[in-house]
Amino acid sequence: MDLTEWQAPAPFDCKFLGSDATLSMPRRRLAGQPVAQDLFVYSLQRINGSVHLTFMNGTYLPVVSAEVGDTMGACNILTEVTATAHARKTPLKATVFSQCRRTGTVNYTPKANDVFRFSDATWSWQEDIGQVLLTGQRTLRVIVDPVNYTPELLSSSARCPVLGGGSNEFTVGFDIEFDVYTGEINSIKPGLDCFVC
Repeated sequence: MDLTEWQAPAPFDCKFLGSDATLSMPRRRLAGQPVAQDLFVYSLQRINGSVHLTFMNGTYLPVVSAEVGDTMGACNILTEVTATAHARKTPLKATVFSQCRRTGTVNYTPKANDVFRFSDATWSWQEDIGQVLLTGQRTLRVIVDPVNYTPELLSSSARCPVLGGGSNEFTVGFDIEFDVYTGEINSIKPGLDCFVC
């Protein structure tokens, strides 16, 4: 493990340990590129007044070369212009609710006056026979302009309260995840930073 690639856990004073505690440490980068799924977990337990490490588990790739990081960066060819153009031709689906009872669906195709925000690439991996497949994702966040609201959108899973906002503050939007190399849409999630019903 290269600890510079990992998020250091917050200091933990063992005198505050009750009977046990489970702590985790996520990986931030792999060969200089942001990575999403690597995690190291460990458990501490107080036994007869002493603190013992009782469990360790991790799901992570070993350290890889800078050349792998360069290749990952070279594969990140999706631009914000391309992602936005693709999104503006894609109907985005959300579930419509009435008091948390599903009543149907609504499709919304983004408009030019909506707000588009493009994230940096994040990489994930999966094991294949004798190899590891790395895939990069970027998310295009679509924030619907209030002039484009419809009654169906306002009753849908695309509407979310604003974090830290007042009871009447909300946004309507979608997160569209793209593959950084192919430009294909991996997933569309209605709602920004919330789950409805």
